[in-house]
Amino acid sequence: MNLYSTSIQLSKIAINPLNPRYVGQAEQTQNDLIAETVAKDYAKELLNGMNQHLVWINKIVVTTVDLFCKAYFYDKGKLTGFEYVVLEGNTRTSCLKSGRVRGVGDDYKLPVLLFEPKEYKAPQLLDAFMVLQGVSNVSVVKEWDDVAKVRHIQNMFNTKMELGREVFEARTCVASELGISTNKVTMMLRRYISLRCLGRVNKRSMEANWAFVDAIPKMAYVREMMGVYDDFTYNRKITDFTYGIFYKLIKLAIKQGLDIRTMRDYLTTYFKVSQNLETNPRDLWDRLSKLIEKEEDVAFFMESLTKSKYEEERFWINKMDALLRDFRHFPDEIEISEDFVQKLNTLIISLEQLRDQLT
Repeated sequence: MNLYSTSIQLSKIAINPLNPRYVGQAEQTQNDLIAETVAKDYAKELLNGMNQHLVWINKIVVTTVDLFCKAYFYDKGKLTGFEYVVLEGNTRTSCLKSGRVRGVGDDYKLPVLLFEPKEYKAPQLLDAFMVLQGVSNVSVVKEWDDVAKVRHIQNMFNTKMELGREVFEARTCVASELGISTNKVTMMLRRYISLRCLGRVNKRSMEANWAFVDAIPKMAYVREMMGVYDDFTYNRKITDFTYGIFYKLIKLAIKQGLDIRTMRDYLTTYFKVSQNLETNPRDLWDRLSKLIEKEEDVAFFMESLTKSKYEEERFWINKMDALLRDFRHFPDEIEISEDFVQKLNTLIISLEQLRDQLT
């Protein structure tokens, strides 16, 4: 990497609209990107620090607009009026351009490192940019958030593949360049796939779906059943079905008071037991679909898979005792909705059926 120390007028430098923190927002104006950045808590802390001491120990890294647009196939017209684009230091540059740092205006001479890669062909150029950003934000102390990191790892991986690398060679190359393990790269690539698949079924952002990913069991045969393969590809038709069920199940579990880690343990057990019984994969998903449709007790369903007959009997007795205690304290005079009465009638029918089975 060729980095040249120089000073550039602040007004000539553009915020990077393709930074992973801005994904999906590339059409925003420079002013929009600056306003969004400085509204973040971490930027507010940085602004306070800059107003105390403006010291450039770690310099901002920029490249020319021409090289940036060539690497990303970006419309140069959207960067009219600028000569340089930030590669590393978007938040610091946004703070400076916000007008909230004392003594800093458009004519401020900003000490920077100008990045000019040796290779000027588009794939190699993009690869060089990716490595620089990855080293700065994925594998060192000053990090992007988790979602931004997995996006960047995926982008790096895609770039290696476009350069003709084989799948596992590309993964190893990313790990080597960032100084992290291949296992970590693998985990992040799989998380990215899960985030993409969840986003297709629930139309939520990757940030909103992040916690749900932790509930997915990590076994290879579970990934395969969900339509995700070891070469980091996936079958969209299968994943739309399986991730749709998965998302609804986790939502139901959370509604019933279960946490993500508990659900992961439950699902791990569910798939292990089913694998031992050589259950048809389609039956596994159909069983979960019925559980969701009837809004059954997720914890009871999952725990009953591994209970002995004695444990199951004790579980039911405890559950019945708790139910009787609750109804014993039901208020004498209370306005109840039609929906409650309907659920109560359903419960009565179920209890009568259970009694008939046992007598």
